Amino acid sequence: MMKDFHHDAYQTRDLIWSLQSTPRLVDFTFAVRDDECRELATEVIDTFTQTVVPCYPNMQRGLLHGDFNEQNIIVRPKPGTVDHAQPEYQVAGFIDFGDSHRSYYVFELAVLIAHVMLKNGGIGLIEVGGHVIAGYFSVKPLSDLEFDLLKVCVASRYTQALVMSEYTYTQVDPGNQYLLTTGKTGWPQLKRLWSTPKEEIKATWKAIMNTYT
Repeated sequence: MMKDFHHDAYQTRDLIWSLQSTPRLVDFTFAVRDDECRELATEVIDTFTQTVVPCYPNMQRGLLHGDFNEQNIIVRPKPGTVDHAQPEYQVAGFIDFGDSHRSYYVFELAVLIAHVMLKNGGIGLIEVGGHVIAGYFSVKPLSDLEFDLLKVCVASRYTQALVMSEYTYTQVDPGNQYLLTTGKTGWPQLKRLWSTPKEEIKATWKAIMNTYT
């Protein structure tokens, strides 16, 4: 969609909400009040820095939307299903390009997976990623290396959202309980995601992806 779009402003745009800024989160982890959660966040950040950053030269890069989530994706019923009891839907467009920036395509997918996991109500936490990846890969496949890094990237998006929410709550807008909403489900989900072996997650995702071929 934005592959051929270019503007000079994107050459220097720097966002804390870019997954590429994950290593900078170490400056905000002090705001996480729970010791176990703070240690987990630090471990995820360190792992990203040690395993993802060195791979940048071998990762696909381009212009990203930056905030794919259920509030920014517009869908419409597929033709012929409008009158069904449960219509099938397809993506019709996207809104809110306020976080758009140049970075690595795998980060776009990781952000989407993390948001779908957070809002998922009927599919297993790990399993939901396979469905999202299948849809994304039908349009833009990623390399084996990028697929291998997905778990860390998804966990980093969780960490980014959770740490920055804690920071904003304690340092910027104390008392705003809404800022802690994500943490109620986000921290337990991050703990489960992080404790599940990478190869197990990849096998689950691949098995689900194969059901779409």
